[in-house]
Amino acid sequence: MKSSTLLTFRKIPLVNNFKNSFLSDTIIFTFSNYVSSAFSFVSSFVIRKVLGPLTMGLYTELMLIFDYSKFHNLGIINAMEREVPFYNGKNDLKKVEEVKKTTLAFITLSALNIGTILLIISFFGGVHRIGLRFIALMILVEAIVSFYEALLQSYRNFKIWSLLLIGIGIIEVFLKVFLVIKYGLSGLLSAMILTGIISIAAYHLWGNFKVSFTPKIYLKEVIRLLKIGIPLIIYRIMYLLSISIDRLVIIYFLGRLQLGYYSIATMVLNYLILMPKFSFKTLYPKLMEDFGKNEDLKEIKKYLIAPNKVFGCLFSVLIGLVVIIIPFIVIYFLPRFKEGIFAAQIVALSAFFASFIYIWNCLLIARYEQKRLAFLYGTGAAITFVVNLFFVTVLRMQLNGVAIATLISQFIFTTLLICDGYRHYTKNFLDHLKLLFGSYLPFLWILGTVIGAQFYYPREISFKSDLVNMSRGCIVFLIFCAPLIYYVIKKERLLHYLFGVNKK
Repeated sequence: MKSSTLLTFRKIPLVNNFKNSFLSDTIIFTFSNYVSSAFSFVSSFVIRKVLGPLTMGLYTELMLIFDYSKFHNLGIINAMEREVPFYNGKNDLKKVEEVKKTTLAFITLSALNIGTILLIISFFGGVHRIGLRFIALMILVEAIVSFYEALLQSYRNFKIWSLLLIGIGIIEVFLKVFLVIKYGLSGLLSAMILTGIISIAAYHLWGNFKVSFTPKIYLKEVIRLLKIGIPLIIYRIMYLLSISIDRLVIIYFLGRLQLGYYSIATMVLNYLILMPKFSFKTLYPKLMEDFGKNEDLKEIKKYLIAPNKVFGCLFSVLIGLVVIIIPFIVIYFLPRFKEGIFAAQIVALSAFFASFIYIWNCLLIARYEQKRLAFLYGTGAAITFVVNLFFVTVLRMQLNGVAIATLISQFIFTTLLICDGYRHYTKNFLDHLKLLFGSYLPFLWILGTVIGAQFYYPREISFKSDLVNMSRGCIVFLIFCAPLIYYVIKKERLLHYLFGVNKK
């Protein structure tokens, strides 16, 4: 009895240390990203007010080119994100250094190559000519920033990273606001490059790891990393395609002005998705380290199930508040974008389903099932394209149709991804149905919000009366969500399960 009691007391600090470490990392890192994004959110309003819908449409087109150009590294950074914590878990530090040196050398060469190609294309780029030249430089800067951020994640330096993000965010907002007012679109692109350079300097000076600037390419290591990375990059291309098909459809069928209106929806989604994205980012290296020790899937199950339920509940509350607030913000601060209000509300709903994909990606990546992941995302992209095409060309629902199609497509794809991952634990149909029902139930709350929010839509009588009306809507919604919040608090065992206390 004594030995059992003593054993229990010895185990508790270890569990609590992990629990407290993960909680503090998650809270601090997510909070810092929201603070940094709040600065960016302010600059986004100024940018849209200065540039207007038409130039914002051009900027969105340039960012699509930039986003797809990021794949020049053929997934080797994504492979490094997996391999560094994996081999740290095995305590193979020599292998870790090989991975780091090879990755840095490869991405530098590939960024220079794609930048040169874009520079040549810029001479024939028409309206995109100047923008392409900026992007050619942005690609190299972004590649180095991504390398450092992957290391910060792999070594779990989230507290340092959090502080740096806030500082960089403050600098970024001043650069963007000043330069976009003075130089327009060219000023905005210049600010992005300068912010990237400052980020590299900060990460190098204060990151708790060493980076050799005389990198060496190990040919066998390049081949091995590419075998991991290429399927990962295909999956990321498919992911980017699936989340950008809405904008591609708008460009082709509706035009640049409508794309500018839709930029409100894109902005809302980008800020909402930060919460699950960065919360799970803190979890990913720990998951890989645990899996690297004995490669037992049961060890990482605790990271998968509870996040679905907890995030489904808490994230739905945030989404509901955003849906209510959007009309007031746009009408009074960005009146030229009023046509994009309903689309933004619908796209905000799609963030609920998108929040589940990050953790389930980890399971397939841990099992080296990158090819399967790429296939799933390719299927998701195809579904998104077909549904968008149907709503725009057959139902002719224009911008709102694109938003609804995005919501439906995200629901279908997330369901496929969760079921495919959960098959490693059970193939029982009822078990899958139970997991999906428990995860998706909170969506009914925010779906009701879209309907209820119409009663609190700004009447455009006066700023003060509409502000009061919006605040009333938020209060009513929070009261409506009280049972949901109570459920999460009372079912604290879900959090215990997530943090390894409950080992069922």
